[in-house]
Order: sequence, then C-alpha cells, then structure tokens
Amino acid sequence: MPTLVLSCNLGEQPVMGGELRLSARGQWIAAMSLAGKVAPTGPATLKVKRERGTIDSFVGTIRFSAVAAGSETITVDLVGGRGLLTAPLPFRDTIAGATPPPAGMLLRSIVDDAGEQLAAGVETALDAFSLARWTRAGGLTGVEALDLLCDALGLSWRVQPDGLIWAGVETWPQTTARATALNPDPADGSLTFGPDGAPLLPGTTIGGFRAVSVEYLMAGSALRATVRKALPSDPARVTSPLVYREVHAATVRKQNDDGDGTLDLVADDLRLQGDNGLLAVPLRVGGPGLKAEVPAGTRVQVAFLDGRPDQICALSFEQDAASNRRLALVGDSVGALLFTPPATLEIVPVGTPGSVSLTILGPGHRYLQGVPR
Repeated sequence: MPTLVLSCNLGEQPVMGGELRLSARGQWIAAMSLAGKVAPTGPATLKVKRERGTIDSFVGTIRFSAVAAGSETITVDLVGGRGLLTAPLPFRDTIAGATPPPAGMLLRSIVDDAGEQLAAGVETALDAFSLARWTRAGGLTGVEALDLLCDALGLSWRVQPDGLIWAGVETWPQTTARATALNPDPADGSLTFGPDGAPLLPGTTIGGFRAVSVEYLMAGSALRATVRKALPSDPARVTSPLVYREVHAATVRKQNDDGDGTLDLVADDLRLQGDNGLLAVPLRVGGPGLKAEVPAGTRVQVAFLDGRPDQICALSFEQDAASNRRLALVGDSVGALLFTPPATLEIVPVGTPGSVSLTILGPGHRYLQGVPR
C-alpha cells in the first residue's frame, strides 16, 4: 500500500488524508491534513511512496497552512510550482520587427515575469508558432496570461508534477501506469482506479479516456484516482478578462510612416500603460480604402477585436473642433475647391457667362457619401 508524506521545512510529515487535483490545463492543487502543532511553510513536495520502492513526487509551494483550533491537526494547501501564477503581471506590448514575435518568447516573458520556471524544450517548440503582436495588459495573473496566449495559438498548458510549466499541442499518449478500474460503467464521464506504479496524469489516454483531469483521494494508506474525460455539457472556458472587452481612450503620440499609418498611443487606462505606451496600433478609419493623417495629441478610442490581445486597433478619433471643410468625393460637383495636386477636375461652363462647375474626377473615394462644399 502507498505511503503519503509531505516533505517541507519541518521534515517529512505523514499525510493523514486529503486530495490532489490535476488538470490537463492549469495548475495542480493538493489539500491535505497532517498531525502536529506547527504549520509548515514555503516550498514542499508531496511524495507517494509505493511498496515497490518507487516514489511519485509533486513539487510545489504551500499557499496556506494552519493548525485547527484546539487540536493537533494541520490543514495544508499545496499548489504546483512556486505558487506565483495568481499574482498580477506587468504590462507588456510586443510588436513585430523583421518577423512576428515567436510564441516561445511570449511564453517565456509570462513565466519569467511570474517568477515560475519553464520546462526544458518548451520555449523552442513554441517558437514554431508566432503572432503578429501581443498586448499583455497589466494586472493579468499568470494563469490568465497563459490561458489567453494558448487560446490564441490553439495550445494547452499546465504545471507538471515536477513544478515546471509545460505548454504545447496535446498528443494524448497512452499511459504506462498500471491501474485497476473500479467502476467499469462511466455514466458520468469518469473512471475510478486503484493506481499502482507510475502515476495517472492528465493529458494522457487512460482506460480509453483522454484524461482532462485526474483527482486523487488520499485516505490513510488507500489511494484512489478518478479520471475524467471532456463532455459536451462542460461549460465553456471564459478566458478574456474585462480589460480586453472594454473600449479605452488614448492620446496619439505620433503616426508612423510605415505605409499603414499606424499610431503610437498613450492609453488613459493604467493597465495599458508602460514605458513606451502602445506601439504601431492599426487605425481603422471606418470605410474601405480610407486612410487618415492623425496629428499628435489627437484623442482616439482603442479596442481589442473579439477580446484578443493580438487584435488591438484604434477605432475612431475625435473630430477637430476647428475643422469646417466638408467632405467632397469623386463625382461631387462643387462651387469652390481647395486642393493639393495631383488631382483631376472636370470644368463645365454653366448658365451665367464666365461661370463654371467643378467636378472631382480623382483621386478620391467612391464608397462614402459626402456633402459638397
């Protein structure tokens, strides 16, 4: 029968009972009870020692521990890794240079800023993916940032038993663990096993199930593992924080001479502020083929299409209150015209001798209605 111990700053403490929840996406968490009068703190490792001498280790950090009042029972919550993925991250705005930012670099930025550790080979593997840009709002947690990045790339991520972060494409390999199925009729999408040998882990195929979660129940020397597969009734994941679903006010620092007229902006929202502001934000003027010259100091509105950090754009800008010229388009007839060449006009005599009608032939825009001056 397996023996469960928590290796911590107090040494190896026997585990009286608890549960360990592992997910194919996200952090793993263990809640357990120990005997004693002093609550452990800091890094800790949950060890499952088996009769054959093998040890399964789950490396994490104690996020909560307390001695129950009037007892010698200690409650401990252990989270995978360094336990820092729920802390807020700083703002980062990454744009394409000669090439789009590789996803491995974006992942590394999240993990390093969170103070966690990335598993070997993951950054290189993700460099096969890229995004045109990535705007990480300040205040996002590491969990939120990882969810958003992996959603955009169609990937998954999780904290491994060794406490390191993995991200990539799920391949669902067949498990090598030996386990006895205790409920062969999975009416609720789950199977319960009496595990033996290597641990049952999410992201693998177990008993014909693609395991999206594995929950261990620890009761003394008894160990049970409930493996769950995805079901159509599972709720959709909500991974787009409010900051990406809001419209934000910003001020133009400059318009770039990059052929697209992108804007460098300073957002009002502190969550979108950094040393350099928002760089090279695409401007969507509101009509096909339109471009606009936007002076520094102009106020604009910024949004993220579909709530995605890689889809930032400036949607509109405030009209200059001093502007009094109306829009004239191809085909308009005008009584007076101020223009900068090159332009083609049609001049046609009209009723009164010496009077003409001026009509713009181009260049211009055909798709919007304007009011002739």
